[in-house]
Amino acid sequence: YEQNSLVRAAALDPGRRTSLEQLAASVAPEGYEFIELSPIAPLGAVTALTGLSQDVALATVRGTEVVSDVTNVLALEAAVRRRRDRSQTVRLAAVERVVRVHAEDAPNVHPHFALLGLVAAGRDRGAFALEAELLLEQLDFYVRLLGAVGARDVTVLLTPLDDERRTTDVLTALRERHSAAQASLDPERERGRGYYDSVCFDVRAGELSIADGGFVDWTQQLLSDRKERLLISGAGLERIAGLSPS
Repeated sequence: YEQNSLVRAAALDPGRRTSLEQLAASVAPEGYEFIELSPIAPLGAVTALTGLSQDVALATVRGTEVVSDVTNVLALEAAVRRRRDRSQTVRLAAVERVVRVHAEDAPNVHPHFALLGLVAAGRDRGAFALEAELLLEQLDFYVRLLGAVGARDVTVLLTPLDDERRTTDVLTALRERHSAAQASLDPERERGRGYYDSVCFDVRAGELSIADGGFVDWTQQLLSDRKERLLISGAGLERIAGLSPS
């Protein structure tokens, strides 16, 4: 127990986690349903959807793996719901203590942490209409959540991965809603290229990255439909808890 960081207790106070979960639910965009996930996922969920190395996930002996990313599992649930009813956009959220296997000397990396995840899945409406709507919902959520915990110097950075013009209306609308937050383009971002499609984003408090997200092709893969659109994002509760003393 003393030597293996994977099994030791978390530093996050349970009461603080509960209050942050309740706060997140209270400021969630309309239509987002918070669900309780299983602590395990199908074996290969990380690699099959993301193409990332399976080494990050902790496998079990029963053909499953410990959840290492909330958005992977939420995407599976969203695909199941979209397959049942393609007429509805699915919006889901969850908080899960995830486990990630890293090298022992990895700096500033926790082997397990509470992760807040959001996904929104729907069908392309053309002209980037659905994507802009979903982006604004999730970005607005993170700015309001950080404002509610007293975070300072909140910055939203949008990175278009194809057409920069697509993000103009989103930035304008976000600035109108949150004049105290900075919202701008970050075309130089390299992290996440090849993982995200069309647009990705980073939400910061000062120099600290709090939330990261973007569009991925996971529901296109799962439903064999290139018209499917999926926006995912996540934020570590330990980082959010560190922004204020209470």
